[in-house]
Amino acid sequence: MTRALPVWVAALTAGCSLVIGDIDLPPIQVGPADEGVELDVGADAERPDAAPDAAPPPDAAGDAGPDAGDLDAAPDAAPPPDLGPDAAWPDLGPDAAPDAAPDQGPPVVPFEPRDVAGRWHLYGVATEDPLEALLIVGADGTPGFSALDGTQLGVVATLTPDTADPRRAALALPGYLDDPLVGALDPIAGFGVLVQQPPAGAPRQLVVAVRVGDAGLPSNALYVHAGLEPLGVGEYGAIARLGNAFRESGPLTTAGEQLPDRTLTATATGERFALVDLEGNERLLSTNGRAAVGTFDAAAEVEGVAFAWSPFALDADLPPATLFCAGAHLDADALVVQGRWAEILADGRTLRWDDGRAATLVRNGGLINLETERNFFGLPGGVAMTDPDRRVLVLLPVQPARQQVDWGFGACVSLEPVLR
Repeated sequence: MTRALPVWVAALTAGCSLVIGDIDLPPIQVGPADEGVELDVGADAERPDAAPDAAPPPDAAGDAGPDAGDLDAAPDAAPPPDLGPDAAWPDLGPDAAPDAAPDQGPPVVPFEPRDVAGRWHLYGVATEDPLEALLIVGADGTPGFSALDGTQLGVVATLTPDTADPRRAALALPGYLDDPLVGALDPIAGFGVLVQQPPAGAPRQLVVAVRVGDAGLPSNALYVHAGLEPLGVGEYGAIARLGNAFRESGPLTTAGEQLPDRTLTATATGERFALVDLEGNERLLSTNGRAAVGTFDAAAEVEGVAFAWSPFALDADLPPATLFCAGAHLDADALVVQGRWAEILADGRTLRWDDGRAATLVRNGGLINLETERNFFGLPGGVAMTDPDRRVLVLLPVQPARQQVDWGFGACVSLEPVLR
C-alpha cells in the first residue's frame, strides 16, 4: 500500500488540534474531560449514576508475594524475581542485561478492590461468546455482576488481588466463565484491561473496561472498529464533535480501503450513547469522557467492538511505572489474545515488556511513536496514546513507516498504587 496514512495520523502528530479538510476542530483536551456532550436528548434523559466514593486504602502494605512473569507460565512454575524499577530484566531478548544480579525493588502493594468502586462496563473480545456486562463495585470493594441493562445473571462474583501477582486484579465469575479475568483496573483513569486466564496456556479473551459516570463522549478521538463477525474486518479513523453531531473522518480499513467521511447523530440511552449514521450503522458506546468502548453493528452485517480514545499531548516524559498490557491481534487470520506486564524505565522513554521486547517512546503531538523492531503485536513500529494522568498507554498496530494499519488494539494500564 503506497497511499499515505489517513489524515488523522498526520493531524495528531502535527500538534494538539485536528485539521480535517478545511475544518479546524477544537483542540485535544489537555485537562479534565468535557462536562458532557450537548446532545439533543432532552433534560429528562437518563444519565448514569455517579460512581460512589471509594473508601480509603488499607494501611501501608508490605510484601504481599512474588511478582508474576509471563501470563502463559504454568501455575507451578517458579516465579521470577521481583522486578522493580531498578531491577535487571531476565535474559529474554537481545536487550536483556546479562549476568546482572536481581534487585528486589520496592515492596509490592496489592490491588485493593475498594479503590475501584463504581460502575464498570466490560466488553470482551473472543471468538466465542464475547462478554458484555456490568460490574458494580461497592464502596467496601464488594462486586456485583449483571447484564448491562441490570438483568441479574445469577453470578456471585469475587474481586481480589491475583494470587499469581497481587498487583493485578482477579475477577472470578463462577458459572459464567470457567477461568478468572486478571489484569488492571485503574481508578484514576477509569479504564482497565483484563484477560481470561486459564491455569496454563494462552489467554482466551480480552476484556476492556471503562468506569462510566456522568460524562459525555470525547470531543476528539481516534476510533477503532474491530470486526468479530466476520473476524478480522477492521477500520480506523478520527471522530470529532461538530455541534450536536459527530463526524467520522478519514476512515481506513485494514484492507487498505479509504472510506468516505460519515456524520452521526448521538443519543443518550441509559448509561450508553448510541451513534447512528445515515446508512444505519450503529455504535453503542460506554464512556468516561476520555475513553469510549462498546459495540458496533454495521448495515453490511459486520459486528464487533468499537473503541475510541481522546489523545493527550504530552509535555514531559512518562513517569517510571509497572504496567499490565493486554491486547488482541490477528496471526494467520486467527485471533491472538495476550496479556503481559511491562515497565516504563527510569528514563521515561523506554517501554519494555516481560518477554524482552522494548520500544522507545517518542512524543509526537497527540500521538506517541513506538520505535521498535517488534512491538506488542509483533510488528515493527506502532503508535500509542496516553491519558492526562499518564497511567494508560493505548496501543495501536499502526505502522506509519510502512503506510499500514493492522487489525488489533491493546492497552497498558498502570499497576502503581493509588496515593491518597
